[in-house]
Amino acid sequence: MEMARPMFRERIRDMYGKSVHEGERFLPRLMLMLDDYDPTAVENLTKDAIHVWGDDRFSAAWEYLGLEELRERGLRNKLKGVLGAEIARAGNERNTTALNRAVELYHSVK
Repeated sequence: MEMARPMFRERIRDMYGKSVHEGERFLPRLMLMLDDYDPTAVENLTKDAIHVWGDDRFSAAWEYLGLEELRERGLRNKLKGVLGAEIARAGNERNTTALNRAVELYHSVK
């Protein structure tokens, strides 16, 4: 993994930013893995999933983010707090898409 990070990190990020790859279900998880589930990277990606991703990307990738691994890394409670705040924000803004996505992600963090 250490050898792969420098070689693939930028390429994966470039692919993530292109709409042609929205159906790639493992691409967001690869980004998290290459960042070794850095807390900031996890938070940013989950916020992207809630507010930025199109329906195709969300439906393809949200179940494959590997958020169940956060407990082992001591990040579970932090992300639960972030997602709780996003649920409240989406509710206040009456954004049902963001609300539904945040709830799905919240429940996927075990």
